Amino acid sequence: MKIVFKFLVCGLLVLITSSAFSQITIVNAVAVDGDGDGYYGTVEIEFSTDIDDSDIIHTADSKDDWQFSLDPLFGTFETVNSINTAVTHLANVNVSDDKYISLIFTNQLASCNGPIYFRYTNDGGNEDVRDASHSGAILSDFASFTAPDNAPPAIQSVSFIPTDLTTVIVGEKIIVNILTKNNEIGLLGDYLGINDIVVHKDSLISNGDGSYYFNYWVNEGDNDIDDSTDPLPIAIKLIDTYGNANTAYNTSTESESPGIDANTPQINTLTTTGNTAGTLKIGESITFTIDIVGSETGLIISPSTYNTGLLNWTADGTGDIYTGTYIVENGQPDQLESLDFTNVYVLDAAGNSSDTFDVVVKKTIDANLPVITDVFSDAELDNTILKVGQTITFTIDPTGSEPGASITRTSYNGGTLNWTTSDGGNTYTSIYTVAEGQTDRTSSLQLGNVGLTDANGNPSAAFPYNSITRLIDANTPQISSLTSTAN
Repeated sequence: MKIVFKFLVCGLLVLITSSAFSQITIVNAVAVDGDGDGYYGTVEIEFSTDIDDSDIIHTADSKDDWQFSLDPLFGTFETVNSINTAVTHLANVNVSDDKYISLIFTNQLASCNGPIYFRYTNDGGNEDVRDASHSGAILSDFASFTAPDNAPPAIQSVSFIPTDLTTVIVGEKIIVNILTKNNEIGLLGDYLGINDIVVHKDSLISNGDGSYYFNYWVNEGDNDIDDSTDPLPIAIKLIDTYGNANTAYNTSTESESPGIDANTPQINTLTTTGNTAGTLKIGESITFTIDIVGSETGLIISPSTYNTGLLNWTADGTGDIYTGTYIVENGQPDQLESLDFTNVYVLDAAGNSSDTFDVVVKKTIDANLPVITDVFSDAELDNTILKVGQTITFTIDPTGSEPGASITRTSYNGGTLNWTTSDGGNTYTSIYTVAEGQTDRTSSLQLGNVGLTDANGNPSAAFPYNSITRLIDANTPQISSLTSTAN
């Protein structure tokens, strides 16, 4: 029974001239990488006529008549070990004693990179290769013939930088490293496919040692690759200087592939409740709302603060709406002019960043409680008793200027205190006038805790004023009757 061999062509097309003294010539020859491991192991030959197959390896000497080498000087070579009648590349036949035959080497050649050289010498003398009908035609000896390499390049492996446990985002690159089986140099890109994207074939770069690489830059809208479950699809074909290209190499695994996130989140709208004029005081707030194009949970919003206050962004259940609230706290910067919320963007888990958005805020901010530096009066110098019509002048000195403030201590000993400022809020004064019928004070009456509330409603801490020394006599003596003892 005849055995049919399937071979991967490493190809070599041989043009051979016949000897002027022979009747059988070699018309064609193809070198074959029989097991696809990147090394020559077989050659198919087409003769000019049908031959007697048994003549090829009739004896050990006849096997040695054939020599195949990668060296044009045949410093090392291989001989024939066996024959096969099956030919698949020069023709698709499997017939004994026809003009086609496959010669299988004793050992494979060191590579399948051509050119390849072969020769035939009938050392035995009586072991000629004869025609099938034994009509006297024989194959004459011939010296070395050169055959161009028709073998496709063989890719050993493909690897990626970065590798597994990394997700590459839009604008970043993946380096695709290619190692050929035979360290074959001088190859070019024929088709560089990755992630359903075709990279220009001229992007292939040689390292000069039979390895190559090209860069794949991730663009918006490319396919996403889940780093935990998906291999990175590839289809890579290389071509040698003879025009031979390999079948597309498409072997990759999830464990050696990075992930890809090629879809950048985008902001649809950015709005705020601070879009009307007014001033925010301590404890008041405004809310910012981001509407995402589509929906995506787990987004990071930047900035995370407004006027130094944390926004604490939260998402709704679908990831379509994100909200952040700014609450005015004491000690934050005051904003006498409205502070817009600018350069707002969203960032997904892989690091893809959206375009930036701005929103106009019309609110100003008063984020600092007023402070009373001192309270004093002209009634703290002695223990003089004030009588009806006399006065005490109280003065409040706030830290900085507080125009439009109100004072929470509005009366003293039954008299109304009307606080005013004549210097733009740097100081506030009020005059108490002793009025008839008010309470007499035989011990000094203190003003006590004084508070200041600024124009925006922020209250100060109480300032205790207890330095008054003067007394009060608010009741004028009256003569109830006048009598006389005179007659």
